[in-house]
Amino acid sequence: MNQILNFYEINPQTQAILSVAEIEYSAIVLEDGKEILVRKTPLQLIKAACLEGGASYEGRRKAVSHLTGRSKRYPFQSIHEERSSHFLLIHLPRLSATGFSIIT
Repeated sequence: MNQILNFYEINPQTQAILSVAEIEYSAIVLEDGKEILVRKTPLQLIKAACLEGGASYEGRRKAVSHLTGRSKRYPFQSIHEERSSHFLLIHLPRLSATGFSIIT
């Protein structure tokens, strides 16, 4: 069985973060051919990465809305500009089957 991490820091090797409904973990991170099980939800990981990049998740959402003119269904969002990491929302955050694809 894979080790389950309490937290995962999004990095250039992160390819996707999938939401799962398991008792022990809430996300599967895909990274260069391996799966990493994480207790935090995908949205919690994204919010932490945004803060590490110098802004809140909500602030980044507002910026993307302003720049794209869209108030819903943002095509992508920047996480950490110094690392050139962005995420593409695959499903809506309020749904349990949400996934994020990381674009570096």
